[in-house]
Amino acid sequence: MVGPGKIVWLCPGQGTQKVGMGKDLAARFPAARLAFEAIDDALGFRLSQVMFEGPEDELTATNNAQPAILAHSVAVFSVLGTAAAVTAAAAGHSLGEYSAYVTAGALSAPDAATLVRQRGDLMQRAGQDRPGAMAVVLGQAEIYLHSGGQYEWDSCAPVAVAKAHGLHCSRLDGSEPIYNRPDTYMPDILICRPEYADAVFEALARAAAGQRD
Repeated sequence: MVGPGKIVWLCPGQGTQKVGMGKDLAARFPAARLAFEAIDDALGFRLSQVMFEGPEDELTATNNAQPAILAHSVAVFSVLGTAAAVTAAAAGHSLGEYSAYVTAGALSAPDAATLVRQRGDLMQRAGQDRPGAMAVVLGQAEIYLHSGGQYEWDSCAPVAVAKAHGLHCSRLDGSEPIYNRPDTYMPDILICRPEYADAVFEALARAAAGQRD
């Protein structure tokens, strides 16, 4: 239980980036401007310019989006930093954990930005080397098929996004993926462009028949 007058910082994760983020803060508050400049210096390039002006595809690249979201959280904290004396806790979603470490004084903002930039680089390379479900949404692949070892939480968000984009989403037996069950094990998932679904099922049936033979 958080007592009266205490503050809990909740820091966002990837997906909250937007061109123009932090621009007003930097213009109105010297503390925010200094926070952005310190992170720019730590990274060796003008991340703040990408945040303020774009372009959007550069900002949404994982290795830029992640440190940008951290930088924005740090700038907000620098403006409201007088409240730090009554901070009860800090928490963050995904990369927001690093922002929370900054608010708690466990990491400096430049160190956190450097770590998050490296984290984003690794995640971006992993996504390029082994495209996942979002590659189908982005038009970088036609089919994403996973045949084992997953749970509901591994596919629920990608399936929701894929469905919103009109893609085919099913289990490998063609059944609808059902979530929020007592048994959360959901080892397989298929996400693809609708015109490829029948061909995928035919290929799976041939493979299964070959195994039986």
